[in-house]
Amino acid sequence: MDLWGGIILVVIAAVTIYFKFFHKDAESSPKPRHYNGIPSNVLRSRLDKRMLWCELEEVRISGVLDVISLNEKVLQESIFELLTSEASFNNSLNVLQDFISTSDQFKTYVGHQDTEVLKSSLEQKRHNERQKKTVQRVSNAFLEDLLKKWEDSLYINEIGELINHYVQNGFGVYREYCGNQPNLDHTLQKLRLQEDFVQMMKAIQDNPKFQRLALDSYLMLPMQRITRLPLLMNAIMKKVTFENEKDRCVQAFENLTKLVQECNEMARETQDSLEVHAIVCKFENVDSAHDALGKFILKEEFVKYPAETNGNFKVEFSKLSFRKQKPKHCLVVFYTHQIFVFRRRSSGKLELLDAVSTSNANVAIKAFPINSDYVWKEYPHTFLVYFTKEKTFHIFGAKQKSQIESWQRKLDVINGSTSTLTIPVVRNFDTHLDTVSNLS
Repeated sequence: MDLWGGIILVVIAAVTIYFKFFHKDAESSPKPRHYNGIPSNVLRSRLDKRMLWCELEEVRISGVLDVISLNEKVLQESIFELLTSEASFNNSLNVLQDFISTSDQFKTYVGHQDTEVLKSSLEQKRHNERQKKTVQRVSNAFLEDLLKKWEDSLYINEIGELINHYVQNGFGVYREYCGNQPNLDHTLQKLRLQEDFVQMMKAIQDNPKFQRLALDSYLMLPMQRITRLPLLMNAIMKKVTFENEKDRCVQAFENLTKLVQECNEMARETQDSLEVHAIVCKFENVDSAHDALGKFILKEEFVKYPAETNGNFKVEFSKLSFRKQKPKHCLVVFYTHQIFVFRRRSSGKLELLDAVSTSNANVAIKAFPINSDYVWKEYPHTFLVYFTKEKTFHIFGAKQKSQIESWQRKLDVINGSTSTLTIPVVRNFDTHLDTVSNLS
């Protein structure tokens, strides 16, 4: 009886394993399907009708809807939405580009320089290449490759590899476009001060060709498109069941998400650059020419701790006195050629405290711990900025340690390598009011 009982248990275990691992996979992972495709020119002509995949005549008569699961149907609709939305975006780009390039009225009111700014927003300059890679050209190529998918088969088995290819070899144009968006907004803001331009924009908006949309809306489309792509990819990724394709779709989603973050960062940096340059231009004793400043790197809000060397400038940073004063709120601006330290007054106005060159390893940044009751809790990460030529220094407090690390990385890039500048040994020290700490 024990023998038969053991055999029965083995059989039950074998059946359980089969249904748990093998039979289940066979049910949940459908085999690749292939149906006759739809010619690209035929499918393209229908895309402006906002049809669903299941509503296509070729899909209905193929019989595919009778054999696929609901999950497969949702997947095909999600992939098809990637195509239809790209076609709509591409059409809008064509309308915008044709108008900017061919409208004599637009060129007359806007002028050549501002027209070039608007046109360049759709272009990415490529070094050592005659032809510029533009948002429009990338969209054209992407749309053509999507159409080829449906021309091969009206049922799409794989899409992740194509998306990954364009993230690496085309969608980078969106990064530069988003980085130029603040410049574009600045140009439009300036043009809106001209009454002729405002009236022309109203006339354009009333034109049926523009679908009642303002020029601003068209110029925002590329930024909206790259933001939407991860959402479309996520919908596809959730419904894919093939393991290899699932991996490719996950990778595509992650790459698109990272690209969107980079686009947002580029836009933020450009906006910061415009705001900072406007500030620098207000100070008459500062050369605000772009050649003098170099490329804008970043800006940060810090607090400056009031430390002094007691009149003996040997920069012995283990011997400092701290006055009983509140730290000053400062705006520190970093260009490739210059660093500015501004004090932010209580009124909000800025006072220039320091302006130094970054050339010849003139600047060193180093963590500078302070053991003191006077370190603000909001800015606990203290660090030293030391200017060797001017023999001046500042002790700042940052909210996050990553801010200091970011500044150091940027400075290393400007210097060409990790900074070799030697500064005196930095030690932990206690701060006492109007006294000197002598730590051996």
